[in-house]
Amino acid sequence: MKLITFEDIFSTKVEPPSVILIEGVAGTLKSALCFSLMLDLLKQEENCGLYLTFEQSWTSHIKNMKSLGFPTPENLLCADYNIMRKEFKEKERDIKIFDSILEMVGSLKEEKNDKMKVFALDSLNAIYSIMDEDAIQYSLVPFFKKLRSQNIISLIIFEKGVKEGSQSLRERFMADGIVSLGILRKRSDVFRYLQPVKFNAGNHSLKKRQLVAGKEGMSLLGAVY
Repeated sequence: MKLITFEDIFSTKVEPPSVILIEGVAGTLKSALCFSLMLDLLKQEENCGLYLTFEQSWTSHIKNMKSLGFPTPENLLCADYNIMRKEFKEKERDIKIFDSILEMVGSLKEEKNDKMKVFALDSLNAIYSIMDEDAIQYSLVPFFKKLRSQNIISLIIFEKGVKEGSQSLRERFMADGIVSLGILRKRSDVFRYLQPVKFNAGNHSLKKRQLVAGKEGMSLLGAVY
């Protein structure tokens, strides 16, 4: 099984507390990259992590990950929005979504202590779709701050619009690191690429590298232009 690690992207280890934004347009393998990074961080069985998806059911997500050859380790806990909605039994727009997420992360951190290494949120856009803009503006900064206070690595997926400049600047400003995924068309060929855009903890290349995925996992190839 081939995994992409943080060392492959930034040429250095990412240490907690860190909030890493994984951004890109639709179809650029954001969820798969996130899963690959988590699997690498959870190679030691005593560690654990939490993957929370608002995009699709967990069953559907796992099916997609298995098509790439990714296993579902026992030390990776999972939840989807349907589970949260049943738990709180409120109307969607009345649920304090970010507070609920922080409660889940905090409970697992309290239970597992230093063994809790990584949390993934898939995706911010799905949460925004069920929140008022005023609530987003009010909640986002403390959400990022409180995630850091858990002393874990947090992976936040954010889907950019197709039009240039349609991505939000606020998420990029608050993140400790940014990994941008995209699609490059060159003559008759179409490539997926990965580009490190930001990492506060050290220097890194800004080159776009080809991203490939198949039944045996994911890999980064050479630079594309």
